[in-house]
Amino acid sequence: MTKLAERLPGWLAEHGEPGEQLTSWISLGYARDAGAHGKTAMDAYLASRGLDPAAEFTPYERQAFAALTDRRVLLGKLRGFLGNKPAELLRATSLGECRIEWWDEPAPGPDKRYLLFVLGDSWYRTAAVVRKSTNADVFMAAMGPNAVNVPRPRG
Repeated sequence: MTKLAERLPGWLAEHGEPGEQLTSWISLGYARDAGAHGKTAMDAYLASRGLDPAAEFTPYERQAFAALTDRRVLLGKLRGFLGNKPAELLRATSLGECRIEWWDEPAPGPDKRYLLFVLGDSWYRTAAVVRKSTNADVFMAAMGPNAVNVPRPRG
């Protein structure tokens, strides 16, 4: 079990609703792999979706996590030397108001999973590492139909 996984139940006790149960979680980071024109595949995807840049909450947050409960998705900041201490709550959204659109990007070393969290009237772009020691696949499976694997955009 990772340090973050060990610390999440205590964090949820502070930031969750009474009786809310942790289902899954994922560590998030902000990947900026710009192509020749300074644009990323995520930039191309956001443009194709017509999302308002002003509606992005907490743009460029580099150390974050998502906790999935039986009721909501909670996005929080990570702190600490290794970024493994859950800190402040950034946003909590009911499962019915959350959709994650994602695709995997092959990379030297571990692959990257690009994620777009659509949370009601706002959104958040981020990425995660995909390898056997992370729970990126487990988190997406736990999200069920609220997580949609989309084709990789051309960027």
